[in-house]
Amino acid sequence: MAASHPRFAPYLEAGRFVSLEGGQVTIGFTKQAALARSRMEKEDNLLALAALCERQVGQPVRIRVIELTDSDPPGLTMAQVRAAKEQEQRVVLLERARANPVVKQAMDIFGADLAAVRTVAQKETGE
Repeated sequence: MAASHPRFAPYLEAGRFVSLEGGQVTIGFTKQAALARSRMEKEDNLLALAALCERQVGQPVRIRVIELTDSDPPGLTMAQVRAAKEQEQRVVLLERARANPVVKQAMDIFGADLAAVRTVAQKETGE
């Protein structure tokens, strides 16, 4: 999202997915995120987000932005959901690396453990 829509991605991350009902996506913002809510309520941002959602669900979508109240159930912001997903992916990647026979052998030889694993973009070959 940040790469394709940098003008509103940070504001959207402050919000929380509330519902998808009848072709309408509702995104809620706390009172403390009033600036983010006001930015997401701009017509061009709503249209861009609606187009993105439409590509994901395969049908036209309307976007509704609301201010969350104390009576709304608690939940994670989109930034918190993304961070949790990234952490989960790091754990999976670390476990895969630890299970690799070559990595296991290196860890045994050096008496080491993996602290972190990261992916490296593969270069395209022009053969």
